[in-house]
Amino acid sequence: MTPKRHRLTTLALAASLAAALGAVTLAQAQPASPATPSTPVTAATAPYAPAAMLPAALQGLGLTELHQRTDRKDGDTVWSARTREGNWLRIETDSAGRLEDIKASEGQSLSPALLTRLLPPAVAQSSRRSELAQVTELDFDDDGEVELKGRDAQGTHTQLEFGADGLMTELKRERWETRRWAAPAVQERLQQAGYRDIGWLHLGGKHAEAEATNRFGERVSVRLNDRGQIDRERRLVAVN
Repeated sequence: MTPKRHRLTTLALAASLAAALGAVTLAQAQPASPATPSTPVTAATAPYAPAAMLPAALQGLGLTELHQRTDRKDGDTVWSARTREGNWLRIETDSAGRLEDIKASEGQSLSPALLTRLLPPAVAQSSRRSELAQVTELDFDDDGEVELKGRDAQGTHTQLEFGADGLMTELKRERWETRRWAAPAVQERLQQAGYRDIGWLHLGGKHAEAEATNRFGERVSVRLNDRGQIDRERRLVAVN
């Protein structure tokens, strides 16, 4: 190697070394940039409120298979439950947990034990309760009024309204409109659509509503319209 080429090579190596050292020095002099925090992963907002306690009046009754959904408009909660006797109930509570409505499944009645627990004493002892041979639903108003719905001894749909003082204020009897569906037909149609474990059931004039497990294994409230189509399904959340 000639002296000239040797000098050039030496100068090039020196320059490279200086540049490298300068970069290290600059990196040490500058504060390290803080790591960009990762965006926290948040769970998707649940479409239903978390499980809440049933009203105190319904505690200790041995209710099982509890499911619920919460109405996002008014905060009311709709519950599904099974009694010790194997009957199904639909229960509605307001956003404060106050009992608003309790309804037996189609063809079933509210048990005497449940009525004793829920009815105000003055209503429970009223002789006018004899107007109903079967009680299928209770409604509780904010002002203390209570409505009992069911059938009389002739099978006529009957509704009794009681004031907060326990005195009956109104009696209504009416023949239900002709129904499009009967319970066995509803159950068969739902099974054909892939639903199973059918629980609480209600027959309306033109539609039917039931709670069942769909083909995805989800517990749902499902409505059947007058043409036999499933026109609404709402998921229920298991509580126990």
